[in-house]
Formats: sequence, structure tokens, C-alpha cells
Amino acid sequence: MGEDKGLLLFKNETWAKLAYKKVSAFDLQTVLSIDPGQFQKYNSVFLAEQLIPDQPGLDLAGPLQGIITVHSRFPGEDMVVLACDLPNMQPEALEELLRQYTKNERYEAIAFSFGDQIEPLCSIYTAKGLAKILALHEKKALMRQSMIHVLETIRTKYIVPNERWKPFFKNMNSVSDLGELNDK
Repeated sequence: MGEDKGLLLFKNETWAKLAYKKVSAFDLQTVLSIDPGQFQKYNSVFLAEQLIPDQPGLDLAGPLQGIITVHSRFPGEDMVVLACDLPNMQPEALEELLRQYTKNERYEAIAFSFGDQIEPLCSIYTAKGLAKILALHEKKALMRQSMIHVLETIRTKYIVPNERWKPFFKNMNSVSDLGELNDK
């Protein structure tokens, strides 16, 4: 994208703020995982206590670094994860995610899947599942650090969403993707 996606604006809100509001609308404790170098910029949009900078020395890559950092801060809490680059995400999909979570206690994660397209960053990860991933990492037994691999490593329930929800899961990764922003 060429710039920090979380600070891009849509309808006068940053993408990070949009994601934050979508999760917190369900009356869930909500925090924002950030790289330590982003703290100053994000602190101009969020309160400091809403921001969790990546834990130094954790030696993880990409989103897993932030997710495990948040897990380390709240080790007994299950976690709803929503990436800021899914600005078209709608409440009905999050409602379904939470509904599936409440009725599937034997799983360690709940994620959406459109066939072979899995969305690991609009998912729920249990504290138990994340503790398992952290333990594997500490033993140097976590083979890959991709979020797809994380979902494959723990017991994951995959939700096949309604086909009309497909635009909700459009990752905005380039300037050309911006034309697909939903006006809802």
C-alpha cells in the first residue's frame, strides 16, 4: 500500500478505528496491536491504554507477533482478531463468528473459510490454543509463523460464510483495491 494501512481514512475514520469500533460494539474489551515504532502516531488516534506494542525479543513474524504479544498480556483471555485491512467487514459476519464460538467449546480457534481461502485475521483464538502456539514457539517447534499454519496447528472450526459476505473479507493491500471499499 506504501503507507500504514491502519491510518488510512475511510469516511473520516482511520481503518484501525473502524476495526476497533466493530469489535468493541460487541461489548468486548478491545485493544490495538501495533509495532512499537507506530506508538506515537496511533496515540494521536487512540488512548495509550488501548495500544499494545509488540513485545521485544519475542522473535515472531507478522500478525503472529502482535497476537502472541496481546495473549502474553491477557493469557487467560480468548481473543477476537480483526485486521484493519478488512474495512468492508460487517457486523453480521462478526455476530456469526461469536455465535459459532459460544457453541463450539472443543475448538481452539474459529475462522472463516471460502473453500481454500481461509481468513485468519477475522477469527477467534482461544487462550488455550494461543498458549499451545507460544509453547511450540518457545521449544522452537513452530514450523512456520503464518497465521494459516497457526490455524492448521490448533483445533480450528471453519465457518463457511454466506457467499454474499465474500466482499466483507476483501483484504485491501494495494491502491487499486481502494476502489472496492464498501459504502455501508
